[in-house]
Amino acid sequence: MFFYIVESFVYTLSTAYYTYKHYFSDRKTDVLFRRNINRQNKHESNEIIGGSLLIITICITLLVRYALVWYADIRNIRIRLTKVEEEIRQHPQTCPVKHQVETLVRPRPTLSESSTPNSVDMVRHYIKLYHPDFMELLPRNTSEKLTNSDELLCMMIKLEYPNKEIASILSITTNSVITARYRLKRKLGLTQDQQLDTWIQSIGKTEEPK
Repeated sequence: MFFYIVESFVYTLSTAYYTYKHYFSDRKTDVLFRRNINRQNKHESNEIIGGSLLIITICITLLVRYALVWYADIRNIRIRLTKVEEEIRQHPQTCPVKHQVETLVRPRPTLSESSTPNSVDMVRHYIKLYHPDFMELLPRNTSEKLTNSDELLCMMIKLEYPNKEIASILSITTNSVITARYRLKRKLGLTQDQQLDTWIQSIGKTEEPK
């Protein structure tokens, strides 16, 4: 009987010990697991914050660089405009930039798309209005006598009409205009490197109508 009681007591102590050991072992494992999870979460949070800061830094760098380039372009444009203004102020009559600006600002006369009996008269009117000395200087710069059609084509080129509008005024096709321009260039004795439009634009001066 005594041994049975002792055996039961020892068994109870052993069971309690192993239960206690298992409980604290599981608890320790759970604590370590939680610490590991917290460490991973903290690491992931640091990575997200670091990545966000990197993206923000790159965006700010690009914006600053763009702003510097934009400022440099604006500064260069202002410097060029100042030089152009100074050039026009010093040489108001001979400055090529002034002529280019006036050509861009001056509205090009337009005709209706359909050819009318007055279209040719309108071309002659605009030539006298914007280029009063063109028809007087044109024969002086040519070795061969130009026909009325040649002179009319020269006037329209001087007024910077496109081939499509020239064809509409003359009631011909665009290909016929190209052919007429080629024949006119040969008649004027221009070389292959010389541009017909550039040569015609160089004749006479441009005036604003009063």
